Amino acid sequence: MPNARTQGEPLTGRLNPSPGAVFKAVLAGDDEDWYLLATDSGYGFITQLKELFTKNRTGKALLTVPEHSEVLPPLRIGSPEADSLALVTAQGRLLVFPVSEIPVLNKGKGNKLIQVLAEELASRQDFVLATADLPPGAGLKLYSGKRHVGLTAADLASYQGSRGRRGNHLPRGFQRVEKIEVV
Repeated sequence: MPNARTQGEPLTGRLNPSPGAVFKAVLAGDDEDWYLLATDSGYGFITQLKELFTKNRTGKALLTVPEHSEVLPPLRIGSPEADSLALVTAQGRLLVFPVSEIPVLNKGKGNKLIQVLAEELASRQDFVLATADLPPGAGLKLYSGKRHVGLTAADLASYQGSRGRRGNHLPRGFQRVEKIEVV
């Protein structure tokens, strides 16, 4: 609610964000839980929840956001050694690669997860739409309008690649992904 009268205490009651800062997500969990912190420009890193703690009311600088990009919601990673990461872009590309290829950092911009061309990012023609943590053997369900398509673990093999690649195009009719779901 705009007047901060909800069932809980407003975040600004305990925190003093710098001017222009916005809250994108609130995380809760075990100190040892792993999270992917990324921007829609295709850069990111994984870190543990305990690295996000701070004693300062003003918070701490954690994720460097490049120009023309926005922060993606943090993604909980179940097992960094065994899981894979799926990234979908606005141009209908899908890339799946092992989470173990992502660097573990405490702060910064991170490394390139998927290639998004700078000129297409600046014009917002291409950017990362969604991310998903895929346990071994899991599939994806992609939603495009009122339609959806299921991709099994065997189907996802054709979208496997190494970190930093562009990814392969999704099937026609499903290149305007609105949401993805792990199945």
